[in-house]
Amino acid sequence: MEDFYLQNNKVKSLFFVFSNIVSQKMLKSKIKINESNTLLDIDNKIMDCYPSDKKIYPCVLELDNGFIKNIYYQSPEENGLSIVKQKLNLQ
Repeated sequence: MEDFYLQNNKVKSLFFVFSNIVSQKMLKSKIKINESNTLLDIDNKIMDCYPSDKKIYPCVLELDNGFIKNIYYQSPEENGLSIVKQKLNLQ
């Protein structure tokens, strides 16, 4: 997920939320945060809406007029990043 972020954090149609952060300092040392489209969910409030069996996996929400249209997970069962790349014509 970090690689996807580094390659696509300037794409204006994407907004990123990092949850379940073990160390902000470590995360910020690994990647440069683009503050215009990135939120660090320090209190894990967003994770409360994840299904309990999916909380460990990165998640992509597709929005339509501010409402969740689809949820894609990057997990052993699903390749959410490939779906997003395909939808946005990303390399």
